Amino acid sequence: MESLKRKEFKEIFNNSTRSSYGAYVMFRRPGTGRIGIAISRNIGCHAYKNRVRRTVRVALSQLRSAFPFSYDYVILVRSWETEHKVQDVVSGIHYLLNLTFSHTYHLERERCVVK
Repeated sequence: MESLKRKEFKEIFNNSTRSSYGAYVMFRRPGTGRIGIAISRNIGCHAYKNRVRRTVRVALSQLRSAFPFSYDYVILVRSWETEHKVQDVVSGIHYLLNLTFSHTYHLERERCVVK
């Protein structure tokens, strides 16, 4: 999984469509299928932010096949409960994906495409 550079994060934040659900905001823009993680400043100290980032990264690795390949994504975490588990994050991001792509094309059909 290729990571996004700082300049690319700014481009996606400024020139993209966004959708939100609960503590998560997903920014998407046509691209090559890369995913980035951003954590809000008011979540806590750096150690706590790194723990949140690791949890979200594990959840995204489980959901990697659910993301359509024709977009670049940034997942912004706005708030965090201390009792969040990986499955909570997976279900939240999966709901956000269904909310975002349910009107454009069928998500199940897009998952079958092998890159």
